[in-house]
Amino acid sequence: MQTQIPLRIAIVDDEPLAHDRLQEFIEKMPQKLTLVANFYSPDEAYNYMNSYQDNHQSKIDVLLMDINYSADGIDQEGLKFVKWTQDNPNSPLIIFVSAYDEYCAKALGLDIVDFLIKPTSPKRFEMAIHKAMVLFDHKKNHAIDHKKNHAANDHIIVRFTEKGERQFEKIYFKHIIYANSDGNEVVIHVINKPKPFLITKTFTEFTSLLPLPQFARCHRSYVVNRQYINRWSSTEVHLINDVSLPIGSNYRNAFFDWWGQ
Repeated sequence: MQTQIPLRIAIVDDEPLAHDRLQEFIEKMPQKLTLVANFYSPDEAYNYMNSYQDNHQSKIDVLLMDINYSADGIDQEGLKFVKWTQDNPNSPLIIFVSAYDEYCAKALGLDIVDFLIKPTSPKRFEMAIHKAMVLFDHKKNHAIDHKKNHAANDHIIVRFTEKGERQFEKIYFKHIIYANSDGNEVVIHVINKPKPFLITKTFTEFTSLLPLPQFARCHRSYVVNRQYINRWSSTEVHLINDVSLPIGSNYRNAFFDWWGQ
């Protein structure tokens, strides 16, 4: 095992006692783990992760996460969190720690490290951490091996004419707010750009270039970037630039599944 310890770990649970117990386990493994944050809801963790998203590296290596955050025990916010983040290569590894063992099979069907039943034992906790360290090594080595291969896949080059001269500009996918189809052309709306870019491609060709975990089609003619969505209803999605896009009936279920609803 090559892990440069300690792993940076955070706890996500709405119960203070759960934080206390897990923190005791972490403090007994100082050479392997360091606690960097305590969150009391998945939203807190998600907002924290987004705050360093542009750094292209996670400041948290492992999340210890509960599944339910409501008194009735049916909200399953932890499972939704995994669906939000599992396709992001910079997301932390996740170990579920829950009293609801009926969710174990469903959780293990997602991309997680392990599922611990409350109250868990120190030995079982150590086993889960060992798994996380092995997977962290694999994830890190995979990222290094593929860095060069994927470097060209984070942007597109667009051509346009300005003042009678042909121009070229690199557009990073993370800066695309949304795009829409216009016949055999695609209109690309980019953050902090007053005018959209026009490229000659079919919409299917264009969307095949996008990192689809970050993008989804809400309509046959529109594709949106997750990070610029403010709110949505059953028929519309509202973006940060005060644009409202339709959600097509044929795309509604897939769109909400993508968002984790």
